[in-house]
Amino acid sequence: MEKIKILLVDDDPDFADQMLFYLNKFGYDTMYLPSQRSAESRLKDIQFDLAILDLMMEEEDSGLQLARKIKANSPEIPIILLTAITNETGYSFSQEFKNSPELLPIDKYCEKGIRPDVLNKIIEQLITIKK
Repeated sequence: MEKIKILLVDDDPDFADQMLFYLNKFGYDTMYLPSQRSAESRLKDIQFDLAILDLMMEEEDSGLQLARKIKANSPEIPIILLTAITNETGYSFSQEFKNSPELLPIDKYCEKGIRPDVLNKIIEQLITIKK
């Protein structure tokens, strides 16, 4: 059985290392890119089954810009927005996400700090829905 390929884009290398550890432990083939720009430059060259994106990277909405580009080319790819915006600003996208899928082109919104086993279950659910 072929491993599920995950694209992880986050500008925090320490957080990315932690995520890579768990995603690999769960059996995923994970590619890490440190920025919106680096991901955009590789989108045509890489194949992945699911993307996990940080929100704030080069710009405050880098993750959303990247999500829009992914969905424009591959609408079937599930996208998880994994962010610390609520901790950093007090603002949460959770309600807007539910009410405006065209504004937030993501499949799941999660806060950084989510337990790895919970994130794994979300990934499994999104991959199952995709199939």
